[in-house]
Amino acid sequence: MLPNAPSAAPSEQLVRQACIEQGRRLRAGEGGSAEALLAVYPTFAADAEAALELIYTEFVLREELGQCLDPAAWCARFPQWQGQLDKLFQVHVALRASDPSATEAAVTVRISAGGCTLVDLAARRCGC
Repeated sequence: MLPNAPSAAPSEQLVRQACIEQGRRLRAGEGGSAEALLAVYPTFAADAEAALELIYTEFVLREELGQCLDPAAWCARFPQWQGQLDKLFQVHVALRASDPSATEAAVTVRISAGGCTLVDLAARRCGC
């Protein structure tokens, strides 16, 4: 279980712990929606980068579990981050199209207020 979130923006370590918990819950069939974690940890919801990391992690985990996902539905779930999610999913689809064998263990995308950045997850895997 995650420790109580601090009142300031969540640290990268706390976001990683949340991703790990989210992955555990999803794989165990216990839910693990980003909304649930954002409700429990409001500092994540107040920090767009942390919130987007949780949302994208859920998307990727569900994709890895073989679920059929519609990025438009995710944008509808999180309208406050629709613009950033649109960009994120465009990059995600482009990466998949350019290399269908690519896995999230090899590459992911990080969204921030400044835009999208590719991140090598071999060096920065959050355990999800």
